[in-house]
Amino acid sequence: MDLLKFLSPKHAMLVHGEKPRMSILKKKIESEMGIMCYDPLNGGLVKIPSATVHVKAQTSDSFAKSCQSPNFSLSRCSTSGAVLSTDLASPLTVTDDRVGEAILFVDGGKARGVHKDELELELIVSGEGKPQVVLFGHCFPIRSKNLTNATGRLGLSGSRSLLKVLALELSHLFPQVDVQNMGDFLQVGSFILSVCTNAGCTRRSSEVPGDPSTTCTYFCCSWCMEDEKLALAIISSVRNSL
Repeated sequence: MDLLKFLSPKHAMLVHGEKPRMSILKKKIESEMGIMCYDPLNGGLVKIPSATVHVKAQTSDSFAKSCQSPNFSLSRCSTSGAVLSTDLASPLTVTDDRVGEAILFVDGGKARGVHKDELELELIVSGEGKPQVVLFGHCFPIRSKNLTNATGRLGLSGSRSLLKVLALELSHLFPQVDVQNMGDFLQVGSFILSVCTNAGCTRRSSEVPGDPSTTCTYFCCSWCMEDEKLALAIISSVRNSL
């Protein structure tokens, strides 16, 4: 259950377990987490639906080169994980930070996979020389009795109460950043999160996980490219902590 909460998959498959226990766990995963779960028999066939869209796209030379060229960095670490620059007896840690993901850029019906450092140049060219700001967006649902209970304990109600609870939670989870509660939305750097009441929101996820008997609340957020890692960490924390 902890692994599923951390990964938040759309589907899960249970294998190598006693049938009665697997059946109980399957029902628990589906009812509490809203994740489609399968418990196949030995040699059984399971078909998992997929909404993957395949797009034929070329790749830029810069992106192809970044995938192929190693980008190793070395550091000496103690057993506790602290970086040490002078202790030669400490184990050596090797990391490879080469880029393995592209940004899909579509212009004039043609799709290209470009390196993240090329995106700004691509937008300037497509925008006739005018710099453009890129904002990523996502609108996701949360079904949680914990959120309702937390707002009730604080004697609050409405979207502002939800944001106040989230502000307290995020400040605890991310003490290294400044979580600003602006009343109608939360802001951390370029990351902005608000309660979404627009049923036609184009960023909205189609799947609603969790127990159907609990109230569903949508949170809409946006962020700039430089805060992408922080944004994904915050979204994951909101999903897993509520």
